[in-house]
Amino acid sequence: MTGELIVPDLKVSGLTGSVQATRWIGATTSGAPASGAYLVGDFVINQDGHIFICTAAGTPGTWVEAGDGTYQPADQALTTKWVGVGHNAALDTVPNWKVRGVNISKVGSSSGITWWTTDYDWAGKIQPAIAGAVAIGCNTIRVNGSYQAYATDPPTYKTRFNQILNYSKSLGLRMIYSFINGNWDTPVSSSRAAYNTMMVDLLTAWVGDSSILAWEYGNELDAGGSADLLTLVTNLHTDLRAFDATTKLTGGGAAEPTTANIIAYNSLVDFHDLHFYPRPSNTKLLGINPLDIYKSLTTKPILIGEFGANIGSGLLNVGDEHAVANYYRRFREIAATSSCMGAIAWQYMDDDSTNQFGLYSLAGVPRQALAEFMQFPDRSDEAAGDAVRYRGSPVVLDNFARVTSATTVGTSPLGGSPTAALGTWGIKSVAFAESTHQVAYLVTGDVSTDNFLLWEANTGDVDIDLEFNPNQTYHNTGIIARYADVNNFLYLQYRSNVLNLVSRVNGFDTQVVGSLGGKMLDQGRIRMSLRGNQVLCYQFDRCVYQTTPTVPMAMNTKHGIRVKSGTVNPGDGGSTFRRIAITIPVRSL
Repeated sequence: MTGELIVPDLKVSGLTGSVQATRWIGATTSGAPASGAYLVGDFVINQDGHIFICTAAGTPGTWVEAGDGTYQPADQALTTKWVGVGHNAALDTVPNWKVRGVNISKVGSSSGITWWTTDYDWAGKIQPAIAGAVAIGCNTIRVNGSYQAYATDPPTYKTRFNQILNYSKSLGLRMIYSFINGNWDTPVSSSRAAYNTMMVDLLTAWVGDSSILAWEYGNELDAGGSADLLTLVTNLHTDLRAFDATTKLTGGGAAEPTTANIIAYNSLVDFHDLHFYPRPSNTKLLGINPLDIYKSLTTKPILIGEFGANIGSGLLNVGDEHAVANYYRRFREIAATSSCMGAIAWQYMDDDSTNQFGLYSLAGVPRQALAEFMQFPDRSDEAAGDAVRYRGSPVVLDNFARVTSATTVGTSPLGGSPTAALGTWGIKSVAFAESTHQVAYLVTGDVSTDNFLLWEANTGDVDIDLEFNPNQTYHNTGIIARYADVNNFLYLQYRSNVLNLVSRVNGFDTQVVGSLGGKMLDQGRIRMSLRGNQVLCYQFDRCVYQTTPTVPMAMNTKHGIRVKSGTVNPGDGGSTFRRIAITIPVRSL
């Protein structure tokens, strides 16, 4: 310590509510003190911003970290900040990360068991599915276990269990593993001892492992509708905590969650796992956020652990791929809300011709819903809000959710008022899935040139993320960056179903690179990351180009949206824009 004052003792009196001794004993570079003798109540402040408190005297004693070591605004109690601490180093550095995942399991009572036994196909299906989850931007997978499958051959089941967990961990994924399946294991509380034997056998080696997001008591155990299942889950909670005191616990999933289920699980879970499917009776999904029904009943975070729709001949069929993509779009909106931890799609790949829920067919062909899924958030907008409130750098975040207008787009909630450099821009309502949303659009444009909607960011080094609905007949739109005037800017263009990176200097266009990415249907998402002369271009979350162009790029500070006039029929029929985010980078590329 510097400027130290040495005294033998300080005694505080008169404060009856806090009479126990405590000492601030200085600072460490990181972590708790590793040497020296300390007393209960001593605390140390790390130079990396953490506080540790001595809870048992000794040399060096026993120390615990205060809180979770991170800042969390009070209004984010139902966001996912809490899961980002002490579990996975790659995700721990991401503010307010959300779960974006897929289920790697099968439908049906018999196939759910044989998936682990006679039909277990590691090289042909399971390993490719886990690797594929990483390729489409997942940070989490969920796997349904089976007690019946375990009971037939415990050693073989354990080998396969470890194979799945070890491989997913090696790829940086988090895991939610469900022990018992309510649909095919016929769970009863009288089997408690057998279930406990299985849990101890499988989980002991994984206690405290950074890759485990949560253990799930069982898939779709309706503890709110069955006294025996509530007894079972309560007993499982006691048995799990007897040998694993730290791993998060979850449960509660049901195809149509009841309020009774939420209440029953409240004291038994760290977060709720709810499942939603397009059943005719499930009016909870019609035009509202279904989580609004449940969040008033709990202070625990809520995860959508399963959602999906079928184009096969079996249950939950919604017609065709376009309908499934619309269903995914609805849940993309729900996953983005502050009351949701994120979402896990059912499922990565089709089972068979009856159950075609997959993001991919059995032949490995991507479904339309995949484009929607790849736009699911992996962090919450609250993080961008924090960037504005707690950093000096400007940030733009606008979802255009304001009054309809044919003459102005109004003022962005974060980032001020955009400037319509050319053309008349407005706000209108557009139908998406089962609800409508406000979007920005070009009302009328100059028929001979470009049209710009620009925000001032006060820096040329930015990340620009744009979500839009491209006109499927003709489109020529995208992101404009480092705009100086109509003759000088950088542009990521979506035209004729491909992306092109174009630099305009003194009125002359130079195509840096063309024919990137591919066709985007109802919803598109593109991103540019700029650092000096280096540019990265993304379609959805996939980097399609990285370059340091030879064309000089002045560090101009206005960025936004560009539309070529051919994209629009005035007032209707053109590309529309759902969200733009312009953020100041906190790290280099």
